[in-house]
Amino acid sequence: MPKCNHDVILGWDFLKASQAVIDCGRKKLTFDEMTFEPQHPNRLDVFTIEDCLIPARSMAKIRISSPRVTENNVDVLVESNKFLLMRQEVAIPSTIMTLLNKSGELWVANGHNQHGCIPKGMRIGYAELVNPTCVNTLSETLWQEDVTEERESFIDYTLMLAPTLNEEQQTKLLDLLKKFPDAFEESHKDSRRRINVKHKIQTGDHSPISQRPYRISPTERRIIHEVEKCFGKK
Repeated sequence: MPKCNHDVILGWDFLKASQAVIDCGRKKLTFDEMTFEPQHPNRLDVFTIEDCLIPARSMAKIRISSPRVTENNVDVLVESNKFLLMRQEVAIPSTIMTLLNKSGELWVANGHNQHGCIPKGMRIGYAELVNPTCVNTLSETLWQEDVTEERESFIDYTLMLAPTLNEEQQTKLLDLLKKFPDAFEESHKDSRRRINVKHKIQTGDHSPISQRPYRISPTERRIIHEVEKCFGKK
Protein backbone atom coordinates (compact mmCIF):
# COMPACT_ATOMS: atom_id res chain seq x y z
CA MET A 1 0.00 0.00 0.00
CA PRO A 2 2.44 2.71 -1.17
CA LYS A 3 -0.10 5.56 -0.97
CA CYS A 4 -1.17 4.80 2.60
CA ASN A 5 0.67 6.92 5.18
CA HIS A 6 -1.29 5.72 8.23
CA ASP A 7 -0.77 2.80 10.58
CA VAL A 8 -3.65 0.33 10.33
CA ILE A 9 -4.76 -2.76 12.25
CA LEU A 10 -5.99 -5.62 10.08
CA GLY A 11 -8.27 -8.27 11.54
CA TRP A 12 -8.27 -11.96 10.65
CA ASP A 13 -11.67 -11.68 8.95
CA PHE A 14 -10.31 -9.06 6.55
CA LEU A 15 -7.13 -11.06 5.91
CA LYS A 16 -9.14 -14.18 5.16
CA ALA A 17 -11.59 -12.39 2.86
CA SER A 18 -8.77 -10.73 0.92
CA GLN A 19 -6.77 -13.98 0.63
CA ALA A 20 -3.76 -12.35 2.29
CA VAL A 21 -0.42 -14.18 2.47
CA ILE A 22 1.76 -13.44 5.52
CA ASP A 23 5.48 -13.99 4.97
CA CYS A 24 7.02 -13.72 8.44
CA GLY A 25 10.57 -14.31 7.19
CA ARG A 26 10.48 -11.38 4.78
CA LYS A 27 8.10 -9.36 6.97
CA LYS A 28 5.81 -8.99 3.98
CA LEU A 29 2.03 -9.07 3.61
CA THR A 30 0.62 -9.79 0.15
CA PHE A 31 -3.04 -9.31 -0.79
CA ASP A 32 -4.88 -11.06 -3.56
CA GLU A 33 -5.95 -9.01 -6.55
CA MET A 34 -9.28 -7.40 -5.62
CA THR A 35 -10.64 -7.76 -9.16
CA PHE A 36 -9.69 -11.43 -9.42
CA GLU A 37 -12.65 -13.58 -10.48
CA PRO A 38 -12.33 -17.27 -9.54
CA GLN A 39 -13.21 -19.70 -12.32
CA HIS A 40 -16.26 -21.89 -11.81
CA PRO A 41 -17.50 -24.45 -14.34
CA ASN A 42 -21.19 -23.77 -13.61
CA ARG A 43 -20.97 -19.99 -13.98
CA LEU A 44 -22.37 -18.38 -17.11
CA ASP A 45 -20.91 -15.11 -18.35
CA VAL A 46 -23.33 -12.18 -18.67
CA PHE A 47 -22.73 -9.51 -21.34
CA THR A 48 -24.39 -6.22 -22.29
CA ILE A 49 -26.40 -6.23 -25.53
CA GLU A 50 -25.98 -2.51 -26.26
CA ASP A 51 -24.12 0.57 -25.08
CA CYS A 52 -25.57 1.75 -21.75
CA LEU A 53 -25.33 5.25 -20.25
CA ILE A 54 -26.12 5.40 -16.53
CA PRO A 55 -26.72 8.86 -14.97
CA ALA A 56 -24.67 9.92 -11.96
CA ARG A 57 -25.84 8.57 -8.59
CA SER A 58 -28.85 6.77 -9.97
CA MET A 59 -30.12 3.38 -11.10
CA ALA A 60 -31.08 2.20 -14.55
CA LYS A 61 -32.09 -0.97 -16.36
CA ILE A 62 -29.77 -2.43 -18.97
CA ARG A 63 -30.29 -5.27 -21.43
CA ILE A 64 -28.06 -8.28 -20.90
CA SER A 65 -27.57 -11.70 -22.45
CA SER A 66 -25.91 -14.98 -21.55
CA PRO A 67 -25.03 -16.94 -24.71
CA ARG A 68 -24.14 -20.14 -22.86
CA VAL A 69 -27.67 -20.61 -21.50
CA THR A 70 -29.18 -23.68 -23.17
CA GLU A 71 -32.85 -23.09 -22.24
CA ASN A 72 -35.14 -20.37 -23.59
CA ASN A 73 -36.90 -19.67 -20.29
CA VAL A 74 -34.76 -20.11 -17.18
CA ASP A 75 -34.27 -18.44 -13.78
CA VAL A 76 -30.70 -17.45 -12.93
CA LEU A 77 -28.86 -15.79 -10.05
CA VAL A 78 -26.77 -12.87 -11.36
CA GLU A 79 -23.66 -11.68 -9.49
CA SER A 80 -21.71 -8.48 -10.18
CA ASN A 81 -18.30 -8.13 -11.78
CA LYS A 82 -15.72 -6.90 -9.23
CA PHE A 83 -13.82 -4.95 -11.87
CA LEU A 84 -16.97 -2.98 -12.72
CA LEU A 85 -17.49 -2.08 -9.06
CA MET A 86 -13.89 -1.23 -8.17
CA ARG A 87 -12.91 0.75 -11.25
CA GLN A 88 -16.17 2.38 -12.40
CA GLU A 89 -18.25 2.32 -9.17
CA VAL A 90 -21.08 0.59 -11.00
CA ALA A 91 -22.76 -1.97 -8.76
CA ILE A 92 -25.10 -4.79 -9.66
CA PRO A 93 -27.07 -6.26 -6.74
CA SER A 94 -27.33 -10.02 -6.49
CA THR A 95 -30.53 -10.68 -8.38
CA ILE A 96 -32.70 -13.61 -9.36
CA MET A 97 -34.09 -12.93 -12.83
CA THR A 98 -35.68 -14.79 -15.73
CA LEU A 99 -33.84 -15.04 -19.05
CA LEU A 100 -36.11 -15.25 -22.08
CA ASN A 101 -34.29 -16.41 -25.20
CA LYS A 102 -31.00 -15.97 -23.31
CA SER A 103 -31.62 -12.26 -22.58
CA GLY A 104 -33.29 -9.99 -20.05
CA GLU A 105 -33.16 -6.65 -18.21
CA LEU A 106 -31.04 -6.01 -15.12
CA TRP A 107 -30.90 -3.13 -12.61
CA VAL A 108 -27.51 -1.44 -12.14
CA ALA A 109 -26.49 1.42 -9.84
CA ASN A 110 -23.97 4.16 -10.56
CA GLY A 111 -22.39 5.48 -7.36
CA HIS A 112 -20.07 7.94 -9.11
CA ASN A 113 -20.62 11.68 -9.43
CA GLN A 114 -20.34 11.43 -13.22
CA HIS A 115 -22.25 9.54 -15.87
CA GLY A 116 -21.14 5.95 -16.35
CA CYS A 117 -20.91 4.18 -19.70
CA ILE A 118 -20.98 0.40 -20.09
CA PRO A 119 -19.98 -0.54 -23.65
CA LYS A 120 -21.71 -3.18 -25.72
CA GLY A 121 -20.37 -6.70 -25.24
CA MET A 122 -18.76 -6.02 -21.84
CA ARG A 123 -18.88 -8.86 -19.32
CA ILE A 124 -20.63 -7.27 -16.35
CA GLY A 125 -20.99 -10.40 -14.23
CA TYR A 126 -21.89 -14.03 -14.20
CA ALA A 127 -25.00 -16.10 -13.66
CA GLU A 128 -25.83 -19.44 -12.10
CA LEU A 129 -28.93 -21.54 -12.61
CA VAL A 130 -31.34 -21.24 -9.71
CA ASN A 131 -32.06 -24.36 -7.70
CA PRO A 132 -35.81 -24.21 -6.88
CA THR A 133 -35.32 -26.20 -3.67
CA CYS A 134 -33.00 -23.47 -2.29
CA VAL A 135 -35.32 -20.50 -2.95
CA ASN A 136 -38.28 -19.56 -0.76
CA THR A 137 -40.79 -17.13 -2.28
CA LEU A 138 -43.80 -15.23 -0.96
CA SER A 139 -46.85 -15.86 -3.13
CA GLU A 140 -49.10 -13.18 -1.64
CA THR A 141 -49.33 -10.59 1.11
CA LEU A 142 -50.70 -11.81 4.43
CA TRP A 143 -53.02 -9.12 5.75
CA GLN A 144 -53.70 -8.37 9.39
CA GLU A 145 -57.30 -9.56 9.04
CA ASP A 146 -56.12 -12.96 7.86
CA VAL A 147 -53.79 -13.26 10.84
CA THR A 148 -56.58 -12.33 13.26
CA GLU A 149 -59.00 -14.83 11.73
CA GLU A 150 -56.40 -17.57 11.80
CA ARG A 151 -55.60 -16.84 15.44
CA GLU A 152 -59.28 -16.80 16.42
CA SER A 153 -59.73 -20.27 14.97
CA PHE A 154 -57.27 -21.66 17.55
CA ILE A 155 -58.79 -19.91 20.60
CA ASP A 156 -61.56 -21.60 22.55
CA TYR A 157 -63.38 -18.64 24.12
CA THR A 158 -65.89 -20.86 25.91
CA LEU A 159 -63.19 -21.73 28.45
CA MET A 160 -63.16 -18.07 29.53
CA LEU A 161 -66.88 -17.98 30.35
CA ALA A 162 -67.86 -18.36 33.99
CA PRO A 163 -70.60 -20.94 34.61
CA THR A 164 -72.37 -18.50 36.94
CA LEU A 165 -73.32 -16.24 34.01
CA ASN A 166 -76.68 -16.64 32.34
CA GLU A 167 -77.06 -17.28 28.62
CA GLU A 168 -77.43 -13.61 27.68
CA GLN A 169 -74.36 -12.59 29.67
CA GLN A 170 -72.30 -15.41 28.16
CA THR A 171 -73.32 -14.35 24.64
CA LYS A 172 -72.32 -10.72 25.24
CA LEU A 173 -69.02 -11.74 26.83
CA LEU A 174 -68.27 -14.13 23.96
CA ASP A 175 -68.83 -11.36 21.40
CA LEU A 176 -66.57 -9.05 23.42
CA LEU A 177 -63.76 -11.62 23.56
CA LYS A 178 -63.93 -12.20 19.80
CA LYS A 179 -63.97 -8.46 19.10
CA PHE A 180 -60.87 -7.74 21.20
CA PRO A 181 -58.74 -10.91 21.11
CA ASP A 182 -55.45 -9.06 21.71
CA ALA A 183 -56.63 -7.75 25.08
CA PHE A 184 -57.03 -11.27 26.46
CA GLU A 185 -54.09 -12.93 24.72
CA GLU A 186 -51.79 -15.01 26.90
CA SER A 187 -48.22 -13.77 26.79
CA HIS A 188 -45.11 -15.80 27.51
CA LYS A 189 -42.86 -12.76 27.77
CA ASP A 190 -40.94 -11.78 30.87
CA SER A 191 -43.47 -11.26 33.64
CA ARG A 192 -41.19 -8.69 35.29
CA ARG A 193 -41.80 -6.25 32.46
CA ARG A 194 -44.27 -3.55 33.42
CA ILE A 195 -45.83 -0.70 31.47
CA ASN A 196 -45.28 2.66 33.15
CA VAL A 197 -48.45 4.74 33.26
CA LYS A 198 -48.29 8.40 34.26
CA HIS A 199 -50.79 9.30 36.97
CA LYS A 200 -51.32 11.96 39.63
CA ILE A 201 -52.74 11.62 43.16
CA GLN A 202 -54.40 14.71 44.64
CA THR A 203 -53.77 14.85 48.42
CA GLY A 204 -55.24 18.30 49.00
CA ASP A 205 -53.72 20.08 52.02
CA HIS A 206 -52.30 16.87 53.44
CA SER A 207 -48.63 16.10 53.06
CA PRO A 208 -47.61 12.90 51.26
CA ILE A 209 -47.45 9.81 53.42
CA SER A 210 -44.40 8.39 51.70
CA GLN A 211 -41.36 10.64 52.03
CA ARG A 212 -37.79 10.25 50.88
CA PRO A 213 -35.60 9.00 53.76
CA TYR A 214 -33.14 11.50 55.18
CA ARG A 215 -29.61 10.17 55.09
CA ILE A 216 -27.43 11.26 58.04
CA SER A 217 -23.69 11.16 58.39
CA PRO A 218 -21.91 8.92 60.93
CA THR A 219 -21.11 11.99 63.07
CA GLU A 220 -24.77 13.04 63.22
CA ARG A 221 -25.81 9.47 63.97
CA ARG A 222 -23.35 9.31 66.90
CA ILE A 223 -24.67 12.59 68.34
CA ILE A 224 -28.29 11.42 68.03
CA HIS A 225 -27.39 8.16 69.72
CA GLU A 226 -25.75 10.02 72.64
CA VAL A 227 -28.78 12.32 73.03
CA GLU A 228 -31.17 9.33 73.04
CA LYS A 229 -28.92 7.65 75.57
CA CYS A 230 -29.08 10.70 77.86
CA PHE A 231 -32.89 10.85 77.64
CA GLY A 232 -33.01 7.15 78.37
CA LYS A 233 -31.09 7.60 81.62
CA LYS A 234 -33.52 10.29 82.80
